[in-house]
Amino acid sequence: MPANANPARVINMSLGGGGACGSTTQNAINSARSRGAVVVVAAGNSRMDAGGASPANCAGVVTVAASNRSGGRASYSNYGAVVDVAAPGGDTGGGVLSTLNAGATTPGADSYAYYQGTSMATPHVAGVAALMLSKTPGLTPDQIESTLKSTARAFPASCGGCGAGIVDAGRAVGAAVTPPAPPPPTPSGSNEVEPNGTLGGANSVTVSGTVMNGNMGSASDSDFFVLQLPPGRRLTAALAMASSSADYDLYVYSSNGSLIGSSENPAGQGDTVSVTNPYSATYARYVRVRYYSGGTGATNGRYTLKLSW
Repeated sequence: MPANANPARVINMSLGGGGACGSTTQNAINSARSRGAVVVVAAGNSRMDAGGASPANCAGVVTVAASNRSGGRASYSNYGAVVDVAAPGGDTGGGVLSTLNAGATTPGADSYAYYQGTSMATPHVAGVAALMLSKTPGLTPDQIESTLKSTARAFPASCGGCGAGIVDAGRAVGAAVTPPAPPPPTPSGSNEVEPNGTLGGANSVTVSGTVMNGNMGSASDSDFFVLQLPPGRRLTAALAMASSSADYDLYVYSSNGSLIGSSENPAGQGDTVSVTNPYSATYARYVRVRYYSGGTGATNGRYTLKLSW
């Protein structure tokens, strides 16, 4: 399958079971976090220490307990040291109104129903995380977790083992101003340095107007370059191929890996993409040159990429 141009930044896991966090589950969480996704999971509904429930006890997740109408711990909610925050989950006398659809394989009749559980609490936190990212796209999973916890409001009723407090959307979004950490230094200069076929291996370009000399070594080649685009500035990436038969395409991605610009002109024509940083902070922009057809190798695979901002 081709790489997903719009990977998820927030993953809600309203599910769980007993036992330790399995290696397969932990590896999947680690993989998602390495791509900038925050993973929010339910603490569980067994009235037990969530340290014995998975994925609540996995590393790197935001574990959510359920609070009731009075702001205390819901009667069914798991608890314990692995819980990070709580959110409304419903309890006896009042559930969380949820949307339903009667269709099994195709859309059916819409309806509503009241539900209770940490599966209802977890989406509240996932939704707040999404709002935080809409304001500050460069936030890392760790920054999101720490902000959710530091801005949570105090429990108005008893909620032992429910984490830092009840998630507070307004305060969390208002505090989501931490700038993203800069990418690790990578080789820079006028010539591309392999391997640079992934976002993590992107060649760093630090000076506006730099012309990078690249090469499509094979039909599966793809080269990434990264730069830091200041607020309000416009990046223009211009690609030119040495061979008239070469057809390479040009893409620009945001700091979280989402596609924000592309050009796929036919063979013999160059590609140009321009994008603007509308935010009040500097963010990384990744520029990708991808082989489509035509020449490859030291001579026929040559191209130049000019990056200006």
